[in-house]
Amino acid sequence: TNGVGANITSISLTAGDWEVTGIVHLSGNAATTVSNAFASVSTTSATLSNTAQNATQIWGNSNTIFAAATYVSVPRITRRVSISSTTTVYLVAVVAFAVSTCAAFGSIRARRVR
Repeated sequence: TNGVGANITSISLTAGDWEVTGIVHLSGNAATTVSNAFASVSTTSATLSNTAQNATQIWGNSNTIFAAATYVSVPRITRRVSISSTTTVYLVAVVAFAVSTCAAFGSIRARRVR
C-alpha cells in the first residue's frame, strides 16, 4: 500500500547480540512513479526503525524508476540488535508511489555477534 509500512520478511532470534542485514528490492510497472522508498530492520512489525542509522532510503523524485529495469534495490541495511529474549526482527519497507503498482521483496539474515 502506498506510503504504509509493510513487512517484507522476518526472522526469529534468540537472546543475545546480533548483526542483522536486510535488502529490499522493488518492482513495478514501467509507468509507476516513485517519490521515495525506505527500508529498515526493526523489532516492531510494519514499522520503520526510528533511528537514522537503522534505516536506508532511495529517492525516486517521482520518476519512473522501473522503466529501464525490472527491479530496483534499496541499499543494504545492517543493524546491531541486542535482545534479552527470543524476538521477531522484521525487514520493513515503506514506498511512496503513484500511477501504477509497486511490489517489494527481499531477504534478511542474522549473525550472532557474541
